[in-house]
Amino acid sequence: MRSLHFACLILLFILSCKKTDLNGTRYEDEVFDKVKSEKNIEYGENINFVGINEKLHLDIYEPKGDNETNRPVIFFTHGGGFITGSKTDQCIVKFCKDFAKKGYVTVSMHYRIGIALPVNEQHGLEAVIRAMHDAKAAVRFIRKTAGEDGNPYNIDPDQIYFAGISAGAITGLQAAYLDQESELPVEVDFSKKSLKGGLEGS
Repeated sequence: MRSLHFACLILLFILSCKKTDLNGTRYEDEVFDKVKSEKNIEYGENINFVGINEKLHLDIYEPKGDNETNRPVIFFTHGGGFITGSKTDQCIVKFCKDFAKKGYVTVSMHYRIGIALPVNEQHGLEAVIRAMHDAKAAVRFIRKTAGEDGNPYNIDPDQIYFAGISAGAITGLQAAYLDQESELPVEVDFSKKSLKGGLEGS
């Protein structure tokens, strides 16, 4: 899997991608007035912590009226301690819309939440791994649209960034930096149906 960058504040990237526009500076200023969105796109499915198959969805936001065909993507991912939260959380939707107005394609994704009882270190780690698997699947899906489906969202598949709140930030960090099988936590039982697939997920 190509490198997935994690950005909490995307300042360095913004500064490197400046492009002057009549209404301001693309990627820094809100140069678009309106945003269009496509909701509840299924990007995959997997087994949740109680053993039930769960369909996974994401929402994509784009600047309306944009003619750029090679745009960076930012994932904004909700928090909630891996037990609650939604891709439609108000703050996440605001981030998606605000950055779409700057010229980015933005994504809010649903990932599997829930921690098995009793709540302990092992079950907490398992929740993080499930979320990481889903994040990587969502990135693969977005890249697939560019490579196989005619690039309907006009993205640059090599410019994908990940930001998140709380559990969403942890998810992004793990997706970006947990990249060796030897780094997988030994406390996690990867034979469980909801955890199959090693680093990338099943």
